Amino acid sequence: TSKLSIYQLVNESGKVVLVSSFVPMTAAMFWRRANARAAHASIAAGLAIWILMEWLSPEGIVPPPLGGLAASFVAMVGVSYLPGRSARSVP
Repeated sequence: TSKLSIYQLVNESGKVVLVSSFVPMTAAMFWRRANARAAHASIAAGLAIWILMEWLSPEGIVPPPLGGLAASFVAMVGVSYLPGRSARSVP
């Protein structure tokens, strides 16, 4: 029983997709180094930072969705470069 309009509800759902799915999906299509471990880390980091920023300062200098998108990108790149067996190198 939300008091938000349909426009506001669609806007909020778009934020979830932005912070959790955009970076892993784009990386999977265009970056050969992307792997499942990095995608999972990217999703978790994006959602965690977005929720934390919404809770702590929703009207801060950096908008929470932008912070979540940045965290998602950093996690994707960082975990992709970690040493170890990648998900695509299955024999």
